[in-house]
Amino acid sequence: MKNRIAKTIPMALALIVMLTMAAGCPVQAPEVDPTPIAETRIIVDQRGIEVEVPKQIERLVALPKPLPSIIYSIVGSGESVVGMHPIAMVAVERSILAKMAPEMLKAEIGFVTTGWEVSLEELLKLNPDVVLQWSHVPESVEAMERAGLPVIVIEVRTGHSQDNFEEWLRIVGELFGKEERAAELAGMQREIISEIMTRVAEIEQADRPRTLLLFRLENGLVKTVGGDFHHNFWIEESGGINVARDLSGRKNVDKEQILEWNPEVIFISNFTDIMPQDILENRIPGQDWSHIDAVINGRVYKIPEGVYRWEPPNAERALLFKWAAQKYFPEVFADLDMQQIVREFYREFFEYELTDEEIRTILHYDANYAN
Repeated sequence: MKNRIAKTIPMALALIVMLTMAAGCPVQAPEVDPTPIAETRIIVDQRGIEVEVPKQIERLVALPKPLPSIIYSIVGSGESVVGMHPIAMVAVERSILAKMAPEMLKAEIGFVTTGWEVSLEELLKLNPDVVLQWSHVPESVEAMERAGLPVIVIEVRTGHSQDNFEEWLRIVGELFGKEERAAELAGMQREIISEIMTRVAEIEQADRPRTLLLFRLENGLVKTVGGDFHHNFWIEESGGINVARDLSGRKNVDKEQILEWNPEVIFISNFTDIMPQDILENRIPGQDWSHIDAVINGRVYKIPEGVYRWEPPNAERALLFKWAAQKYFPEVFADLDMQQIVREFYREFFEYELTDEEIRTILHYDANYAN
């Protein structure tokens, strides 16, 4: 039926034109809508679903916290990021990214209600070309899709988390037509990580330090990460043994469990304001850390923070392998000058010349090197 109608319409139009000309009436050209048809492209997200998005991304909302900094790392600008998670904004505000990409400070955060949930009404006001959201909140994804928004789903996978991170790079690269830049970052990270893993492979398991990642400290409990969480990858592949490796996901543990584990190295996340001196000098009310090996030997460190927190997958994550390996084995990795490594990375990859003070801030130099 459609084909018959489609053929009939042009014939009818032609007949009208012929009759009009025969009657001596002037023929007017049909009006053409001047609005260009938006070009689109297909992006395959981590669900394996094809998502149709505009070819030119001008307004993007990124809910996964590392994504705004990853977008900047690949695109070289934060202009397109109109919305992000409030915890991602905290990282932007206090990091070097606020100076490198001040436009990111304009992004909206008020559309996020609790956790990863959003107010659809507020989100739609941002008029995003595309929204990036985590896979573990499918109800949120479905609600946004029902509202007509293109949603690209990002996953946190267990195991070799670098492979998963490179999927994030692929997606961002394809979204902005920066595939080569994304591949360059992935290749650089693989090279650095492989170098450290090769050197660490020569170190006996018995010589590798028991390591605790202090993710947060809340209500007297320490939140740390199990062996299937993506932090475990860098903790162990850079030379440590995760004391919580038998746990799953992020878990709260009490002080008695930490005393039993007796870690030899403690790394403190940037998702908490706790600093090494708070533990080394027993400043935490109601908690005595003085009997733990890491404290006795002064091996408590704050993880660096550059364009983003270094501990999750991010653009600078490969540098964390070098930094952590040197903290584990200062004599074996004495050849690594972390200040120079950070300076060269920013110069070559971000085309940004760091000052000495900025480098010291990124490395939490006063907290990590003054013990």
